[in-house]
This record gives sequence, C-alpha cells and structure tokens, in this order.
Amino acid sequence: MTRTLPLLLLLPLGGCDLFNSGTDIVNGLLNPLVAEGMLLATVPPGSGDSAGESFSLADAGLDEGTSLTLFLADAASVTEIENAPVTDATVFIHGEEASGGEGGLYTYAGSGLTYEEGATWNLDVDVADTSARAALHLPQEPTFTAPTLTANTAVTVDLTGQGFNSALVVVLEATSGLTYSNQPTGIREFYDFTHGGDDVTTVEIPAEAFPGDGVYAIGIAGLVHTVGDDLTEMNTGLTSIMSGKMVFETATIGIGQ
Repeated sequence: MTRTLPLLLLLPLGGCDLFNSGTDIVNGLLNPLVAEGMLLATVPPGSGDSAGESFSLADAGLDEGTSLTLFLADAASVTEIENAPVTDATVFIHGEEASGGEGGLYTYAGSGLTYEEGATWNLDVDVADTSARAALHLPQEPTFTAPTLTANTAVTVDLTGQGFNSALVVVLEATSGLTYSNQPTGIREFYDFTHGGDDVTTVEIPAEAFPGDGVYAIGIAGLVHTVGDDLTEMNTGLTSIMSGKMVFETATIGIGQ
C-alpha cells in the first residue's frame, strides 16, 4: 500500500513562511477597508517669473503645495465601493491630520507638508477598532519638454523610462482658464485611473486642450501607485493610492510666432 504523507510534512523548511505568506495574501484581499486617492504636490505654472500671475490653479481644482485627496469605503468588490463610504475615520498623512468624511472623502490642503522626492510617507487611517496604514513612495518630478503647439491638434509627451504608473495632466490657457484635465473625481474614477495598464511611456493630450491662439501651461504629474506590500489592514486588491509632483511647461499658439 502506498501511503501519502500530509502536505505540510512535504513542505521544505521554508514551508511555514510560504503558508503565512499565503494567509497574508488572502487576508489582504478579503479586508473590507478600501482606500483610493492621491497625494499631489503642485508647483504653479510660471513659478519664478511674471507668467505665474496669468494662470489660476483653482481653475483646475488644484492647490499649490502638497495636498491629499482620499476616499474610504467598506466594500468587498469594486461594484460596492461607491455605495459604502466610511465617514467616521481619522486620517493622517505624514503626521498631518486630514479633514472631512462626508461621502467617504477626506482631504488635506494645509501648509504643513513639503514634498520630499524619494521619501516614503505614511498614510494612517483609524476607523472603529482598526488601525490601517499605507506607505506612499514619493517619486521625482517628471522631466518633459514643452511641445510645439498647433490649434486643435493633439500632442504627445514622452515620459519613457521615468518609472511612473500613470500621469495626471491639466492644461490651462492664460485668458480662458482650464481647457483639459484627466483628474479623477469620485472613488470609482480613482479606481479606474489606478487599475489596469502598464507603466507610462507617452501621454497624449487631446486636440480639445488647445482650442486656439493663446499661452498654455501644460501640467503633468508622474504618479506611482501603492502595491500590496505597501498596505496594512487595507484591501490589497481594490486599494491604490497615487503620489507624485506636478510641474508645468508653457507653450504658445499664434503669439510671438
């Protein structure tokens, strides 16, 4: 008669570590706390020269400095995240407390944070009897060249090799304000923005961003996303929090050309 040893006895010496790792993965996928959001540092267009007075970040819903937008939900699947907001959490980003909670939205736009390229900041969430944490890795600002613009013509910006998972893009025109933004708003939009796709190589800005003659400020933030190993007591399959720094380059159509 052939006897089969129990599976655990057949595991190598590292078998317990493999078992614990598997348990951690399952627990992460089953955790009901979902976090979607973005830590963003914004350097205003024209900083250091008079052109900065011609553009308004408010038109794009942006704040100068370092800000946080975070949605929290208690959900088991992506179809539930819009309908299960967590409204009674306490949220800290790098030691600074965020405010809000209505609709599951928490924000920080104070003056207490200075973006540190290459650093890792902790996002801490306390809700009920659970303390959760996400480690946010702050990437370098993107490097790109202001494209040559033609009215009603799309342009492509090259970010190849800079290590970003996604890119936030806004375009401002000096007199008419915001002409384009791909910034997500609700929790589902943040989820769709951060899930799927490969690392960023190029970014296409559509023709609608450049409707006619004018001075344009093109803002791009190269973003990195959290992964499962960055998360503690959060759902590792549904959660993704972005971080990055937005810088602007200016270009013109029909002015001084």
